[in-house]
Amino acid sequence: MIQLRRAAVSAFLLTSAPLAAQVRGSAEVDATWVESDAVGESWGVTLAPSLLYQPAPGASLLVGGAYGRYSDDLWAFQGTFDATFTPGQLGPFRPELALSAAALSASGDDPTNLLALGRGRLHWAGGRAGLWGGGGGGAANGDLSHTVVFGDLGGWTSIGPATIAGSVLPTSVDPGGDYLDAELALRAAWRRLDLTAGAGRRWWSDAGFADESWGSVALEFRLFPRLALTAAAGRFPTDPVRGFGDGRYLQVGARVGAGPGPPADGWALRQAYRSRPPIAQPVVAAFRLETVLAMRVFLVEAPGASRVELAADFTDWEPVAFVRGQGGTWRLERAIPPGSYHFNLRVDGGPWGAPPGVPTVRDDFGGVGGLLVLE
Repeated sequence: MIQLRRAAVSAFLLTSAPLAAQVRGSAEVDATWVESDAVGESWGVTLAPSLLYQPAPGASLLVGGAYGRYSDDLWAFQGTFDATFTPGQLGPFRPELALSAAALSASGDDPTNLLALGRGRLHWAGGRAGLWGGGGGGAANGDLSHTVVFGDLGGWTSIGPATIAGSVLPTSVDPGGDYLDAELALRAAWRRLDLTAGAGRRWWSDAGFADESWGSVALEFRLFPRLALTAAAGRFPTDPVRGFGDGRYLQVGARVGAGPGPPADGWALRQAYRSRPPIAQPVVAAFRLETVLAMRVFLVEAPGASRVELAADFTDWEPVAFVRGQGGTWRLERAIPPGSYHFNLRVDGGPWGAPPGVPTVRDDFGGVGGLLVLE
């Protein structure tokens, strides 16, 4: 247990420092309240570091953990691994392949709970809406061994700064039963404030199981580019694959670093086989970058747009507006030293995304951003 604590503290110190452009890290510290059948009502502190490594365009590896120390001498440690590969377009579709794994150890006599999953999806997306379909399967090993097979069907649409996604996941657990999950999720950003909310409903095909509902809301306010205040509350559903019960949670804390934050699901981290964020299409019709003396000149084509903005780590993620040119062309000049940078574009206050023709990476909120290498 002492080694786990030292590892968590070391990861926190590491991820709070600036990292290479293709490696981003963060660490979140939360005061946590949770109530569930498994632990009753408990208060505590959770430390959750994570590292996101992007070795090549369209490929990412997310490694994270969460260590919680709670009242009544309860503790829990979960490590997670998620590898995702999104190659280029196949006609009108974009494929996505992913491998996930998780291991959970907790106080008590229960053995370590292990989970391994594989999944695939095909995405179709326009400028402000899209669809996806796919599925996967895997196995968990804890008190009992379970296998799971699931589908993942859904769609999304963007309205102003908000993106709304809906999905259905038919799932079969052996031993366990068959059920259908339906979920709605909302993501929205206003300057330094980000909102994530979701709700779901489960229907069992076996009359011996009770249907259930859940919901959550999470807020993040970025005080500085590498420091954010966070708050989350909600109810999480049972996890038949891993044998976890449902419960309620409340978390308030802070996140340090530039990487993706952990999922806010209280004691039980987000179920790995539930729906993942959608993948969007490029947000503008065309993009190119020129160097004129000491200035970098960004040029995009967005016919019919009334406003085009850029946000990047070299702007401290504050939006910077382009200047309208002729024939739907927009221009932005900025002095940027050589290096590797992450950046996003948006049109008319819509969703942030990557332009065409640049390497893409997953951003901190499950969307897609651009990778810019300047010499």
